[in-house]
Amino acid sequence: MALSRFFVTFFVSGCGVGFLPKAPGTWGSLFALFLFWGMPSQALPLTLIALFFFGYGAVFLYLKTNNSPDPQEVVIDEIIGQGICLLWIPHTFMWWFIAFGLFRLFDIKKPFPVSWADQLKGPLWIQSLAVLLDDIIAGLMVVFAIIGVESLGVFIF
Repeated sequence: MALSRFFVTFFVSGCGVGFLPKAPGTWGSLFALFLFWGMPSQALPLTLIALFFFGYGAVFLYLKTNNSPDPQEVVIDEIIGQGICLLWIPHTFMWWFIAFGLFRLFDIKKPFPVSWADQLKGPLWIQSLAVLLDDIIAGLMVVFAIIGVESLGVFIF
């Protein structure tokens, strides 16, 4: 039992990154960039789907033993959300830097509908989904923002 709790904690904290002092979400997002940088673009969607399903189950188990509805050390949501940002943008340092900055902005400021997902209440299965959902929505908002700005011809890198 203690070993399985260790693995759940290790997974939801992004291999322990979520326990770094100050701004664990930012550390989790940076970890995602390093994790996904060398990954073939064809593997990223399946990886994110797997991370979502394993992440949901692990967050559910983690929240069962914690009193907080969204503990700071849980950064699997930032890893997934940051990964979503990378799905539709070029694999260059500049685009990934922009995606990182926008994702952190949307995750911290929580504009609607990120704020809606962040405030979802209910049974444990909904709380577990809410932990992941606000960052998934923030990641999708980054994608739409980048595609929208790129379609206007504002950024050409």
